[in-house]
Amino acid sequence: MAVTLDEVRGFLDAKLKYTVFPEIPGVRLSFNVEGGYKDTDGDAVLTIAINLDEKGELLSFRAQRIYSYPEGEHAPSVMAACLYAAYLTKVVQYEFDPSDGEIAAVVDLPIEDGKVTSKQFHRYLKALIETVKICHPMIAGAMESGKIEAPPELREAPAAPDLTEALKSVPPEILAGLMEQFRKLAESAGKKPDERPVPPAPPAPAAPATPATPPPDQL
Repeated sequence: MAVTLDEVRGFLDAKLKYTVFPEIPGVRLSFNVEGGYKDTDGDAVLTIAINLDEKGELLSFRAQRIYSYPEGEHAPSVMAACLYAAYLTKVVQYEFDPSDGEIAAVVDLPIEDGKVTSKQFHRYLKALIETVKICHPMIAGAMESGKIEAPPELREAPAAPDLTEALKSVPPEILAGLMEQFRKLAESAGKKPDERPVPPAPPAPAAPATPATPPPDQL
């Protein structure tokens, strides 16, 4: 049983401001966030796209372009930090587009012939918001210095200094070659069949994102 756009709108709080894009179909909404995160425009705003893909059988939550790192000396550390962030959480994955350097955080929820409850919907939405906030210092630190440090909020997370040291031991020409291969693969792949156009973000953010931070084992 596919999810409909009307169901998604019904899950959203009436106080939240969001923009509907029937042609995708999906909605866009923004949250003011705390904890130091800022988008590529320098604003403490997290924009999330909620799309219905595969004729409503896949519900996708996408924090789009949370970072942009098209090239730089710390690119391998940035990629490792994103992978480590995905490892530390249960449902959130990070994506990197080598063609333009976009980094996004995504939750994909397959529906197939099932249903989505309001509780499930909001758990995934909150998990996405909180994961971006919690993992921001680690990813931003990797972008600035190449050093990877586990988020302090996830106290049970294993430390990551060995990962940073391991990257330093890899010859720069090998890392540069891998990044170039990623770019060529992205260029040759072109646009995915199910890729949707990304409309502009809503003009104004919604209510501040103040959900209680869930325990690490629920992110």
